[in-house]
Amino acid sequence: MLAKAKDGLGWYFARVGAVVMLFARASGSRVFVMGDSHTLVFQRRAGVLSRHLGPITLNRFGRDDEAKNMFDTAFSWPRRLRWIPFPMPKASDSLVVSFGEIDIRVHIDRISREQRMEPSKVIQGLVDSALCGLLQLREVTDAQIVFLGPPPPVKHFLDEKFPTGGSFDDRVKWMNELKLALSSRISEMDDTAIFFCDLAHRFETADGDLKPEFSDGTVHYKREIGRELLAEILSL
Repeated sequence: MLAKAKDGLGWYFARVGAVVMLFARASGSRVFVMGDSHTLVFQRRAGVLSRHLGPITLNRFGRDDEAKNMFDTAFSWPRRLRWIPFPMPKASDSLVVSFGEIDIRVHIDRISREQRMEPSKVIQGLVDSALCGLLQLREVTDAQIVFLGPPPPVKHFLDEKFPTGGSFDDRVKWMNELKLALSSRISEMDDTAIFFCDLAHRFETADGDLKPEFSDGTVHYKREIGRELLAEILSL
């Protein structure tokens, strides 16, 4: 009897197809990607295995064992295929982690108001969580780890499920503050194989928002940008 919902036959074929793409590049380092919906820009690319885990916040990423559990979920077969060895990241590969955009767009404003805390304090907590998550990942893989900076904020996008918090100028300020802190803290880590990669400045206007020609019409880069992001990651 076929499994239902996400265990349906089509879902199994999609998972197998994603792994096949990992071996589609003839040579060179492979790239494994895990995280929020911004990972979708990497899907269906040769030499890349990209797993979208959902609208996960940085606070969740940094909880005890949470990043390890996410890694296990991202890079394992569905239950019925676990008799097949799964290709895991090696030291010569890159593991790309994508989180943070939904924190800027939705949660910093909410947490700041609910806890009567300055946004800068909220951001500092997010950065601490990010580093905790990265250290967890280092316990489970020897691959080069790349924390991918979120894309620029967008001025006009209505998401009824995750309402936008703060003004556009607020979100640009928070995004820049988060990225600056992440870049600084990651560069200070003893682990020289953990990097912060941010190319958002290539795709933003003078006001700091995502240029329409680089957008998918929501809050994401359009698919073509994945090629440029991938090239930068492979050059690290």
